[in-house]
Amino acid sequence: MSGVRLLQLRLPLPYTVDRDPGAGPAAEWWRRGVSDSTPRLEPGVVVPTRHAPPQFHERTSSSELLATAFFCLLPAAAWGTMLFGLRAALVLATAVVSSLVAESIIVRLFRARFHRVEVGSAPGWHAAFVGLVIGMMMPPAVPLGIVIVATLVAIGVAKWTFGGISGIWLHPALTAWVFVTYSWPDAMTRWTVPATLPPDGLTSATALGLLRAAAERGEVVIGGLSGYLGRIGVPRTVLDTTVTGWFNEVLVGRFGAALPAGYVDLFLGNHPGAIGETSIALLLAGSVVLFGRRIITWEIPTAFFLSFASLTWVFGGLPYGGGFFSGDVLFHLLTGSVVFAMFFIATDTSCAPRTAIGQIVFGLGAGALTVLFRRYSGGAEGVAGALLVMNVLTPAINQLFRPRRYGWSLGAFR
Repeated sequence: MSGVRLLQLRLPLPYTVDRDPGAGPAAEWWRRGVSDSTPRLEPGVVVPTRHAPPQFHERTSSSELLATAFFCLLPAAAWGTMLFGLRAALVLATAVVSSLVAESIIVRLFRARFHRVEVGSAPGWHAAFVGLVIGMMMPPAVPLGIVIVATLVAIGVAKWTFGGISGIWLHPALTAWVFVTYSWPDAMTRWTVPATLPPDGLTSATALGLLRAAAERGEVVIGGLSGYLGRIGVPRTVLDTTVTGWFNEVLVGRFGAALPAGYVDLFLGNHPGAIGETSIALLLAGSVVLFGRRIITWEIPTAFFLSFASLTWVFGGLPYGGGFFSGDVLFHLLTGSVVFAMFFIATDTSCAPRTAIGQIVFGLGAGALTVLFRRYSGGAEGVAGALLVMNVLTPAINQLFRPRRYGWSLGAFR
């Protein structure tokens, strides 16, 4: 029993006993080697524990937390359906339903083995949330068979191969997305023009894809990234022109600043992209609810943002002919899945570090790797690969930044 740390723990009923427990959670604790000389389980006594916190009770169930996260994503998913049509709705529905079906089949087949893990608690909402995230990461015109394969990989491989929610070490949705992207690259990079924009050959590619192609050709981008897209023919909506003009004239013009054209469209989702990643406004609104309900904490999103923004500002202009400290942070935040991943994927507690300092390290690494992968990886995005790398490093982060001591040691356990 050497090395056992002690935690001052106040135990509520029914765990408050004045004798050796015979059954229940207290008995399991007792069977792990606690001798008769151990202080009895009474309110306020010092109780040995081998594990770091949390050792507390929360009234909100995991099902309620997952349901809240699910509904926080629905506005962005609905907006994607409005932009890309009923085909996008079919992709989302297929992803959610196939995830639920896969979850149900696996739980029924292995009920005896997995019963103690999560049957009867939150598997349904977790499967629905994973399915919705997968659907929102898909192009609107992706074949439905690929969506089904993605959900099977997410639920059957990334989740249940390691024992369910408590055993996840790679985010299921990211694992599935990477698998189908490298298996069917053409289908996963075939984008659809939103209904708010006129059909155009150039707009069938994402903004990041167009800029990545320009960087590979060695073109010098002058006048900002959004200005370059406008010069090569990417259309803008009337709403973008109107709001940008009003914003520059009324709000920032007096300070000698100006918002370039095109950013309003990027903020509202009027550009090609994945179904649920386009509307930054609705994703931010959902994140406010998550923070308000204390479903997520500030460490990972803040560290992710600071790392991504600072490195983009310092090095982001180099691929396009600019110098150091010339990167367009706002443009890179509004394109791709950075905001979506920052609040709804990176904060998944099942595969993120446990401690606050560990979560900060996780966020800093994810932001830095996203900048690196956007520049040097095979695709224009980079967020999925960055987060999967940090998922792999999470056990090491937990080990390096684990709490050194909780409470104190008793002589009997030294």
